[in-house]
Amino acid sequence: MKNHFICLFLMIIIQLEAKDGYLPVAASIVNVRKEPSLNSPVISQLTIGNLVKIIPNKKVKDTVNSVNGFWVNVEIGYSSKSKLKDGWIFDNYLGTPEKFTKPTYWLHKKFNGCSGDYCLTLKMKPNATYTYSYELCTGGNCNEETSCYEKSEKKISNNGYILCEGSGVIKVYKNLVWLQKFGKETNEYIFLKEHKLCMPGMDECMD
Repeated sequence: MKNHFICLFLMIIIQLEAKDGYLPVAASIVNVRKEPSLNSPVISQLTIGNLVKIIPNKKVKDTVNSVNGFWVNVEIGYSSKSKLKDGWIFDNYLGTPEKFTKPTYWLHKKFNGCSGDYCLTLKMKPNATYTYSYELCTGGNCNEETSCYEKSEKKISNNGYILCEGSGVIKVYKNLVWLQKFGKETNEYIFLKEHKLCMPGMDECMD
């Protein structure tokens, strides 16, 4: 019961962050620089799937490795290398929504992974859609007024148990996989590593 509510709480936090200016890192290792330039010192490094908060109205146009884009200012917190709490990342290495595309064919059929107390279970189809489910009121203590976390989810009641089901679309940018729900942009990301599916914090990736 306790772990179940922790999982739902983490889901709420992650989705609120998406609406509050957070973006995921889309490359294996990304340098955060002190200033918006390749010549500027690296003050921190981030890995794929990490979320960074974008500082609004602070970006610098540039071309890096023949790619046109912008350096964006991000919050990173304090690090061992620097007492600075913000730095610059070239936006080609961030997963902004317009960069993601739906694959024409999706090979993976399922995903079941945990990072700390947060667990994610998916069933995926070749047309790059997925379904998920979770149980409310573990132990059969639900009543008819108990509702799913989101209004778009299907509620199934059975002998005091309530199962909530939902579905969404899979979109990909580089090796970052965005689990986008139908009609709603939520912030749920996993990633591909050597053709396996992973989530940040997982010990082993899934085939």
